Amino acid sequence: MNNFFESYLQKSQLIVPSTQIILQNDTDLLVDGCKSIIDYDDTLIQLKVKNMNIAIYGSQLKIIYLNNNKALISGKIDRLEYIK
Repeated sequence: MNNFFESYLQKSQLIVPSTQIILQNDTDLLVDGCKSIIDYDDTLIQLKVKNMNIAIYGSQLKIIYLNNNKALISGKIDRLEYIK
């Protein structure tokens, strides 16, 4: 896990009422406000957030961290899609 995300996860102890998405390069994505995993394989990860779903498309996708409504996804991220 890279230092930026480690620092964010350690400092972010408050419950965030909205969804925050942080994309670093095309390899790491942090979703703060994740309620559940809808679909998960190495080319698609779909997450339920507050009032929509988020689909992450790419290759070699992995969920590195999942705790306290936060999901850290790693791999080659090609596209994000918001689904209402």
